[in-house]
Amino acid sequence: MTIWNGRRTSGTPSAVTERPGASVKGRSSRSVAQRRHTGIRRADDYALLVLDDPRVRIVGLTVPEPGRVLVRLQSFAEEHITCRLTPGFPVTAAMSADYLGTVGAALRAGEDGSLPVPVPRLGTMAVSLTTGSEPDRD
Repeated sequence: MTIWNGRRTSGTPSAVTERPGASVKGRSSRSVAQRRHTGIRRADDYALLVLDDPRVRIVGLTVPEPGRVLVRLQSFAEEHITCRLTPGFPVTAAMSADYLGTVGAALRAGEDGSLPVPVPRLGTMAVSLTTGSEPDRD
């Protein structure tokens, strides 16, 4: 009997022969010692975007034009919900949009900077975020 890519087959070339009582070994799985880095923030200290409901997921980010970011969302919620989207960068305006980027109603930021986003039941939608400034074009 031989083993090839974790499957038992018969007569596959370059296969490892299984011996009774012997274990089949692959690559070494040794741990690598890690040093603690100082002066580096942990990943949970900052985020590009945060959603407060685990039933809603960010499925894409696009830049349809300079100074604007389109955040595409997908809902797995069984009912219409309003989740909060918190951007980790300065935003001067936010609007709900369809999945292709056609903007709709304006979204008002809360005191903590989060945006209430109405999300359809088991659907998709997007949020158009306008950033503080446009990049220089030289």
